[in-house]
Amino acid sequence: MPSFMILIRTFDGGGELGIVALISLVAIPKISDSAAYFTGKSIGKHKLAPKLSPGKTVEGAIGAIVGGCLGAWLFFEVLAPKAAPAISDLAVWKWLVYAIVLTITGMLGDLAESLIKRDMQTKDSSSWLPGLGGILDVMDSITLSAVPAYLCWVSGLMS
Repeated sequence: MPSFMILIRTFDGGGELGIVALISLVAIPKISDSAAYFTGKSIGKHKLAPKLSPGKTVEGAIGAIVGGCLGAWLFFEVLAPKAAPAISDLAVWKWLVYAIVLTITGMLGDLAESLIKRDMQTKDSSSWLPGLGGILDVMDSITLSAVPAYLCWVSGLMS
């Protein structure tokens, strides 16, 4: 799945849309991860998957979707058009669908990584990135989101 990050970067022949696509692949899931964390910590009450990942809440998942959509708005309406003017004509519904897809697959990637850690009986996937839970904790949402992100770009949804 990480190879899809290279495909995303080069899908337009290595031009400016490939850069925009790659940055969006990283930014939207990371913004939604942060929104999920802060929403869940502040108002989370209902456990999402208590046996798999006891800290995740339904409220955090909703916060992730809202945060992912707000992050996509900031990215596609404010930042990306400066780097790639062609993206300025992108319809709102397209980047909203893209944001929701990346947010949901990002959450699934995070849960899949939690399952792997549970099976290995470890809390952190490595000590490479202290405080962040390891490299898998940083890459889990991006890795699983890479395939649908690529499909969104090459299918024409994001144009």
